[in-house]
Amino acid sequence: MHLTVHPTDTMMKMTHNEDADSLVIGVILMVAVTVILAAVIAAFVFGMAGSIEKQYVVDVGGQVDTASNTVLLTYYGGQDANRVTGLNYSVDGGIPGSISPVVGTSVSGIPRGHIVVTASIKDGPTVVILNSNY
Repeated sequence: MHLTVHPTDTMMKMTHNEDADSLVIGVILMVAVTVILAAVIAAFVFGMAGSIEKQYVVDVGGQVDTASNTVLLTYYGGQDANRVTGLNYSVDGGIPGSISPVVGTSVSGIPRGHIVVTASIKDGPTVVILNSNY
């Protein structure tokens, strides 16, 4: 079988360049992906910026007294110790007790369990500074 192509047939069929369409569609898709990616990153960054809170540096440590099976809490202070106006603790969500906000103060005889210590900050929030099981 022999196929003959006439020059006029070839010219009539080449009226539209499909290679150019692929290039344009590719550029449009790349621009669309870039815009979507920029929007997602901007939403993430601006959304997180609103939820950032100041961090306060104060420390309370707990130690188990094995002889009495209780916990000793000691306030160590820290960079923001001068801003602490009060310290409270609770064991297993029970009635809170307090610790003097003087650096080096200890409270002994605290029952073992889930202990949470909070610090009241002058002109600021109440923050959790210890959350641990003993």
